[in-house]
Amino acid sequence: MIDFFRNMSFPRAVIVVSLLASCALGYFVREKTTRLAEIESELARVPDLVTDIQRLGVELTQYQEVANGDTVGADGDFDPYIRGIAASPFVGIGQLLVNPSQRNPAKDIEDRIYSIKPAQKTQKYHQSKIGNFLYKLEADSRRVKVTRFKLTPFKKVNPGEVGQDQWTFEITITSRSQVAPAG
Repeated sequence: MIDFFRNMSFPRAVIVVSLLASCALGYFVREKTTRLAEIESELARVPDLVTDIQRLGVELTQYQEVANGDTVGADGDFDPYIRGIAASPFVGIGQLLVNPSQRNPAKDIEDRIYSIKPAQKTQKYHQSKIGNFLYKLEADSRRVKVTRFKLTPFKKVNPGEVGQDQWTFEITITSRSQVAPAG
């Protein structure tokens, strides 16, 4: 081996250095190829991870609403919510007819619509009770918006007359949510 280095010429030195450089480059290429394969396998998992993150985000939002006192459950059942507010002490509306319906105004968007009116046509209310009911519907849940409201005097009032503070109402509330795509 010593003879090899003693008789070293420039061409032999270039060959030795090239051989060592080729080995080093081969090692680095192998490392980069391995890392590239790892990255490709991680990128293949991205669509599934995005779907999981979206699902978990919706669940987190629902849990936060429940934790923040939003009494509408994660299943989106608004009937007990509406009736609970109607029976609360500052509202005291009493029995209601609640008619649910659904519509899809756009892809992956769902509107839950609830029409609310007194259970009996003979029920009459002061404006303050109806106002408290409307306020509590929106204040106690960020998911509910009053979208239609009709207030009519309980007894017919002629123009120019001041009627009694007795009213009946019809309300429509809407909750819009994003529906997870099927599949």
